[in-house]
Amino acid sequence: MLFDRCLVIPVFAEPIDFIKRIIHTWAEDQDLLVILVVNRPTESTPQQTEDAIRCLQSTKMFLPKILDSKGEISWRMASSSGPTFLLVDRCLNLPIPKKQGVGLARKIGCDIALALSKESVLRSDWVHTTDADAHLPPSYFNLAYPDCAAIIYPHSYRDAGSALYQATKIYDARTRDYQSQLAKAGSSYAYNPTGSLLALNLTRYAEARGFPKRAGGEDFYLLNKLQKLGGVQSIELPEIELECRESDRVPFGTGPAVSKLLNTQSPEEELIFYHPTCFEALAKGWQCLKSTSPQDWSDNLSMPIEFLSAIEHLGLDSAKKHLTPFFAKDTNQYQYQLNLWFDAFRTLKTVHYLRDNYYGSISYREWLKL
Repeated sequence: MLFDRCLVIPVFAEPIDFIKRIIHTWAEDQDLLVILVVNRPTESTPQQTEDAIRCLQSTKMFLPKILDSKGEISWRMASSSGPTFLLVDRCLNLPIPKKQGVGLARKIGCDIALALSKESVLRSDWVHTTDADAHLPPSYFNLAYPDCAAIIYPHSYRDAGSALYQATKIYDARTRDYQSQLAKAGSSYAYNPTGSLLALNLTRYAEARGFPKRAGGEDFYLLNKLQKLGGVQSIELPEIELECRESDRVPFGTGPAVSKLLNTQSPEEELIFYHPTCFEALAKGWQCLKSTSPQDWSDNLSMPIEFLSAIEHLGLDSAKKHLTPFFAKDTNQYQYQLNLWFDAFRTLKTVHYLRDNYYGSISYREWLKL
């Protein structure tokens, strides 16, 4: 068996509609491999365990043609003319440690893709990963892969016509605003770190040592590494439609945030958006970092005091010691090293510090008036 395309999906207690959609969309595509990591965390509730096992059993029934099976892994098909599915069972006998969650599930699938690529079973340098709530268009794999480490697809949400859709729309606006404001500030980390929207270069993925074993935020931390290893590019088409849904599968992210909004009297009035002044300080401070020797950051009259206070909590002394020699010798190398230091994580920490200590937050209704 040889494959030209690979898709990885972590699956925890999901209805199998997404498998039906894949089979329908690529009914005649024998070059597509879909790796399903069907999992549940340790310490699952009885209901979660029951739902996860039911999902596993339904998946097996819907993919009845077994090509090969060994231990927890089986190669399966729904028909002889469509995609091949590699089913990884981390549900029955080997649940995933709770603290490693979706990060480990995604890592298992993508690591398998990497191994298959090295064995030339997968004849591609790329692996795609998404979630069960994603509706993938027929043109999903029709990409001219750029020279980068990761690709992020655009997305929209399917209109649920309800309070759920409105809450999802509000939280999505918050995410898009953060991304847009970073771009205006000149940050290299202005992308949407959503795990269901990714295509990953396997060489760079291996250099980054794969997805971190985390119950949430695994996409954020991997992309932070990949931006430094080859760059992350956002594309405009094709667009992926995501379902609006609440979720308790991860400790933070869109699903839990939407659930929290739904439990408030007025989601439009909740203070979840960063105050725009946070990004004004970020932009001015970032320009000062780029144009001033690290030894003079504190004395730069253009440096916002609030921003300086924020970065002092990021290990400033060690950063100055590392970056100062580059500023004196090579401007391009200084900019490169500075960008490695002030990465997605430190940028987010800085914005949070500015919010928590100076500027606060605003509501969706206030944000619309800006």
